[in-house]
Amino acid sequence: MSDYPDFTEYGYQIDRELGHNRGNGRVTYLAIDQSTQASVVIKQFQFAQAGSTWSDYQQYEQEIKLLQRLKHPSIPSFLSAFETPTGFCLVQEYKPASSLAQRSVWTLVEVRQIAEALLNVLMYLQQQQPLIIHRDIKPENILVERQNSIKVYLVDFGFARSGGGELAVSSVIKGTMGFMPPEQLLNRELTTASDLYSLGVTLLCLLTGTRSRDVGQLINENYGINFEKLPPQGRVLEPWLMAMTAPKAVDRYPDARSALHALRQVDLAATNSIWNAMPAVSIHLPKVRPVIIAAVLMTVTAIALVAWKVPKPTQATASRQGGYYELLNQGQMLMQASQYAQALDVFDNAVRLYPKRGDALYGKCAALAAVGYREAAFSCLDTALQPNLEWETVGVESVWWSKGVMLAGQQRKPEAIAAFDRALQINPNFALAQQARERLVHNEPFSP
Repeated sequence: MSDYPDFTEYGYQIDRELGHNRGNGRVTYLAIDQSTQASVVIKQFQFAQAGSTWSDYQQYEQEIKLLQRLKHPSIPSFLSAFETPTGFCLVQEYKPASSLAQRSVWTLVEVRQIAEALLNVLMYLQQQQPLIIHRDIKPENILVERQNSIKVYLVDFGFARSGGGELAVSSVIKGTMGFMPPEQLLNRELTTASDLYSLGVTLLCLLTGTRSRDVGQLINENYGINFEKLPPQGRVLEPWLMAMTAPKAVDRYPDARSALHALRQVDLAATNSIWNAMPAVSIHLPKVRPVIIAAVLMTVTAIALVAWKVPKPTQATASRQGGYYELLNQGQMLMQASQYAQALDVFDNAVRLYPKRGDALYGKCAALAAVGYREAAFSCLDTALQPNLEWETVGVESVWWSKGVMLAGQQRKPEAIAAFDRALQINPNFALAQQARERLVHNEPFSP
């Protein structure tokens, strides 16, 4: 017998639980509307639940009133609400999308697409009379559908408020620590620039691979943002992000429209085109699909390829070397297009052309992992660690790190830690290896 509540008398059949906050009596379910057979989201609020307060009840009531006003393709529609013996329920349109809190690999282009979509939502909210401030923008409240195109949804308007102005002195601060702008944290006036701060921090989390619970690592003692963790490909967005997350609201973009206009002026082509299509964050495993492992390996390769300087060849070797670098580029493009078997053939040809060059071999390792040949990928990495290879782009420490990632993916913790240690012996400042090692040592879960 199911432990879920029975909502059939209201016309809904619960399928499964999507999330809960037992502390304030809130549970979210995926359900089926029995009249239409459409999937819907039901947010149940039990005001008789221990720990729930009148303020929590008002929060739900306010969310319903706001959602009834809003009609935007990136805000799941309000469908209905009904009372139950222990509280009431809010019914919303269901979107088959994952939250940004679920770790994934995002390219720089995709991060900008997400930013533009959310700024369009904020523009819509800021055009309402009176304007609406969300007050809780964070990865958990942003859904992204990643099929043929990027579709973004902003959810959870429980903390939203209509109109700016100062919060009442007696009010409880609403929001999430680390994502709240200083004026919200200090109960000061909220403006159209307030949600921009939260969005900026959220995007920085995407670019740096930072979990919401670790967002404090991105903030210094003066509540300023630390941009040191931005990967090289994300640096092109740093000036824009600085203007989004300035501690003082007057130093930020004044509203979503201005921020969107400024974002569209950022030339991503200022970075290498490889950057734009490669993952913008570091990945932490295990239990990771081979394709994700390959993405990790190819990220390191792409980082190096951006900066490589092809040595000037003699006339006799120019054609041969040109063919080698052409194969490397072709292999990269095939990996980006998920054509892993073809990429494997291309990297294999590059290895045959220059057997002693590690860069092509490293690309071959990534392709082997992507097509699921794990043992062959391990063997390939072992070959790449031989001391007689020449490296132009990828450092040997990156090969050890990649081997550690694959070992972690197979739950071989001691061997993975040893591999990360070898990477750190070669380069003590190798942050990816240090972070991965710490997560394993502290038994923190890895996720793609």
